[in-house]
Amino acid sequence: MKAATNILVFVVAVLFASISMAQNSLSLYVSSSGSAAITEVQGSTSLLVLAGGNNSGQPTSGSCVIAASLTAVEGGFKGNLFPISTGINSYSEKQALGKKINVDRNPTAIVITDVDDVGICALDNSLVNRYGKVLVNDKKHKIVYAEMIDLAHANALSLFKEGKKEQAVIGLSPYAENYKSAWLADKEIAGVVVSAINDYAYFLQENNQAAESISFLKDIVIVQPNRAVAWLNLADSNWAVGNKNDAAKQYFEYKKLMLSVDRKSKIPARVFERSET
Repeated sequence: MKAATNILVFVVAVLFASISMAQNSLSLYVSSSGSAAITEVQGSTSLLVLAGGNNSGQPTSGSCVIAASLTAVEGGFKGNLFPISTGINSYSEKQALGKKINVDRNPTAIVITDVDDVGICALDNSLVNRYGKVLVNDKKHKIVYAEMIDLAHANALSLFKEGKKEQAVIGLSPYAENYKSAWLADKEIAGVVVSAINDYAYFLQENNQAAESISFLKDIVIVQPNRAVAWLNLADSNWAVGNKNDAAKQYFEYKKLMLSVDRKSKIPARVFERSET
């Protein structure tokens, strides 16, 4: 009976893990003048699109970013725009109210067939377009990923500053859960990815999810051992979950890095107390 119970517990755990992983998916797409991402978090599907770039995919003065919540329909999605804040453009909940989008989908692409972006994007923008799916083994995948996580990160920062911690976590979660640790050391995209993943871990920590932040922060300090703030965040997370021996060592590493650049005055008092634990 005990063996049967153990097997049942194991099966339930595996099933739960599978469901959890399926709840946070990320699909990337690219068009002739932009990029897009479709994410699914806990059963809710969202679209993030950047369009209006040049032939190299880089943003221009005519670029526009939109975000929308999607509902599956036959052949694709219908959706409603929701507010977003990025370094390229931002729009409010009032501006997004009532604005619709229609998206066709097949296994290799999505096609934005119609979007009400009046007052949000330039009249000659290129949001209406075909966006081909970018496979994980495609050399463009990491570039599109970096572009999309950069936008999602900017919006998450804005949400976090407004006190919307859980929304900040949700917005970044599909990107954080679908990145490769090797990208943290990739010269082409590391700056964008490290910053986003470090902040995601901090958002988790501030949202009472310190245990979930630890693996991300470990990845960062392994690849970039001179990143002081990552050591501090890692130490704080370990301290919060009771791993005080590990935390003390990590506070010490943070303190050592800060002292090496003559920034003792910036070190929080808790670091001196806890690093000697």
